[in-house]
Amino acid sequence: MTKTIAAAYRAGELPAFFRLGPGDLDRAASALRPEVDRAGLAAALREYHRDLGTLDAHTEPLLERLAHPASRVVVTGQQAGLLTGPAYSVHKGADAALLARRLHREDAPVLAVYWVASQDHDAAEVASTTLLDHAETLHRLVLDLPGGVPVGRVPWRREWTREVEELLGRFDTVPEYREAVRARVARAVAGGGTWADVFARLIHGLLA
Repeated sequence: MTKTIAAAYRAGELPAFFRLGPGDLDRAASALRPEVDRAGLAAALREYHRDLGTLDAHTEPLLERLAHPASRVVVTGQQAGLLTGPAYSVHKGADAALLARRLHREDAPVLAVYWVASQDHDAAEVASTTLLDHAETLHRLVLDLPGGVPVGRVPWRREWTREVEELLGRFDTVPEYREAVRARVARAVAGGGTWADVFARLIHGLLA
């Protein structure tokens, strides 16, 4: 039977590749790691959020925490799927944020970082979404995302916004919910940029 690398890691079979074992939070918290340029990382992320248009009143204090010499991060991430992709894309981010909140101390800040896999080339894997509405009707949308190009280099197109709007128009739900989702999508696409930028703004709006 084929065994995945994740299963091997959980079984403790890959010590040469991973410094910490699964669930080893105590060692992660006690390691000082002075070689990590936390201030440089915070500065780079600040510039990224400024370009993305998401450097808001909530993000700036988190970046200040990250620059602390004893800071730690809980990292998760996902490919840049349409409308945030599968539900677990959001669930992973929420779990990382909750774990960071539980581990955080003023003298050793912990925060969550969501890594967007913007170099992913697999258009077929991220160009579609399937939604279930209140009438238990499935709605599937597939956008014409070019293949063989990293999604971080594919400009978001106006016609994609129209197709998403049409999908939301068919979605059976209470009007307030539909309008809230439309507002999130409008904010995400208003800043322009790439397919991955729109995904990042949607994730930021949900989880930041």
